[in-house]
Order: sequence, then structure tokens, then C-alpha cells
Amino acid sequence: MADYGLKISKAGYDVKTATDKDFIFTSKYTAFKIFAEYTGTITFVTDGTTAEGSTTITHDLGYKPAFLIMLGTASALDQLPFNRTSSAVYWGFSTTSIVRLGGFIVSATNVTFNYKIVVYIEDVPV
Repeated sequence: MADYGLKISKAGYDVKTATDKDFIFTSKYTAFKIFAEYTGTITFVTDGTTAEGSTTITHDLGYKPAFLIMLGTASALDQLPFNRTSSAVYWGFSTTSIVRLGGFIVSATNVTFNYKIVVYIEDVPV
């Protein structure tokens, strides 16, 4: 089989001799294609013991797309799912028109996080 396609190697590696792990990109493998990225803040509002919140973005693709959700502070976003504790649960799902992010936190005060949602053009296999 011929060795052809698009390859971009990491700095310091010769694209002609580099191994797969030394590539930034290679067309040898399928890559997700980004449809859109959404950023914002989500506030979890407390009832005195538990804070709850959710946010919805609209994509209107007509099918359930693959997606990635990151949640955290302005300086550090973590990909969902991340360490679940007994004091917090975060979730996300997609439909044919939206991606929704939400969760519950044990907290006596309101809590606000930054989020980033990446929606891919690929659909979720059924």
C-alpha cells in the first residue's frame, strides 16, 4: 500500500521519517470536524443546600451531533465527564436541534462556571 496523504510533523521531527505519534496531523486517521464552538457562563442557583443549573445551545443540524463539553474557571476548563464527587454531578446531551449542559452541586451559595461546547459535524451513531 502506498504511503501518501497529508502529514504535519511536530517541530523537530522530519515528516518523511516521523512515526504516527510525532505527527500533529495525519490524514491516515479520521478526525472530527468542528461545526461550531460556543462559550459562556452557567450559574447554578442554590435552594440553600443544592445548586442546580443548565444551559442550552441551538445547532439545528437535524441530527444528534457528537459534542464536547468543558466546564470550569476562566483559567482552567475540564472536559466532561470529569471526577464526579458525592457533592457534584454534571451532564450533557444532544438532540437533533440542541446541546444541553447541566448539573447539581451541594452548595449553600450560587456558583458560576465558564463553559465551552464544541459541536462536531459528525453525528452520533445509533
